[in-house]
Amino acid sequence: MNDANLAGANFGPVGTSRRSAHQAGVGCVNNAANGMPVCQGADLFGVNLSGANLVNGIFSWADLVTANLNGANATNANFGYAVLSSATAVGTNFTGAYFVGATATSTNFSSANLTNANFTGANLQNANFTNANLTGTYFVGANLTGANFTGTAWTSLNLSGATLRNITCPNGTKSVTGAC
Repeated sequence: MNDANLAGANFGPVGTSRRSAHQAGVGCVNNAANGMPVCQGADLFGVNLSGANLVNGIFSWADLVTANLNGANATNANFGYAVLSSATAVGTNFTGAYFVGATATSTNFSSANLTNANFTGANLQNANFTNANLTGTYFVGANLTGANFTGTAWTSLNLSGATLRNITCPNGTKSVTGAC
């Protein structure tokens, strides 16, 4: 379903007063045991999930192109191999989230909490990480060409094998080689 609006959605246990994303028609179901959203391979193009509770959710292989995740809580969510290109995730909590192999080109992660997130092998070209918390984040083998890191602290960051061409460094200077 394109352009669905699930702003403020809570994917907790489905009761008589809540509908799961599947019932809303976006290709997701709730896990009855723990209430987490399961949207593996779902078409969530342009979906509005601003402020949603996505804790422990499974969004692997999902299409989240142009999705609005602003202010959502996606702690420990799985976005492995998902496509999040041109999505907005301003101020989103992605603590411990899994983005292995994901494509998030031109995605806005500004002011997001990405503590201990794993972006191994992800394509993050032109992503915006301005003022994001990147403590302990894994960018092993990720493509960060053109990414903006203004205002971030590179604390316990793992950039092994990452492509860092034409990035904006934490202090706001441009670096052709990725040496900040």
